[in-house]
Amino acid sequence: MYRAKNFMNRYLKKPLQHITILFLYTLLTCLLLYPLPASFSTGLLEAQSGDPLMQIWVVQWNIHKLTSSLSHYFDANIFYPYSNTFAYHDHMFALGLIGLPIYTISQNPIVAYNVLLMLSFILSAYGMYLLCKEITHNDYAAFLAGLIFGFLPYRFAHLDHLNLLSIQWLPFCFLFLTRYLFSKKGRGSLFLFWTFFLLQALTSFNYLFVLSFAIGVQIL
Repeated sequence: MYRAKNFMNRYLKKPLQHITILFLYTLLTCLLLYPLPASFSTGLLEAQSGDPLMQIWVVQWNIHKLTSSLSHYFDANIFYPYSNTFAYHDHMFALGLIGLPIYTISQNPIVAYNVLLMLSFILSAYGMYLLCKEITHNDYAAFLAGLIFGFLPYRFAHLDHLNLLSIQWLPFCFLFLTRYLFSKKGRGSLFLFWTFFLLQALTSFNYLFVLSFAIGVQIL
């Protein structure tokens, strides 16, 4: 009886805790971005620029190339007759990878864009929660850190810039780099670090530079 109870506490409590944390961050995202969740398939957040429409096109170009051919990837259908015009903007290739199954199911580019936008809030908060939990071993501090990083005012100043909102891979990079440097979880952590580093690098050139600098500081 004791062993069964110990098993339940050890292996079932943690998944339930993480599901609860993800649910709370998702709920808060829906509340703060309302009324977007109410018009998920047809609406966009009001923006002063036309950037959301352009970034929908960027994500869709990635999906188009992923489902056809990656050859001439940067030769997008804009600014003819110039070549490599897709390189004029963050290519957000990683967002295209994530958006591909969403678009395949929904067949709606607005749904794919809105899911990616909301995930940027949820995963940023959750990633920082995991990082702070790894360092402090304190659930309350970790949850608060997730709130601060996931919903800081900077994000709401850039609601029309999906490339700037999508910084969710950064805390995961530091999480697995920390595990690699300070624990015995070597190879697996290093592989996951490079995976999330690549995801961030393939999302935004801006954050590639920021992340590379910050990683150098941490290693020093």
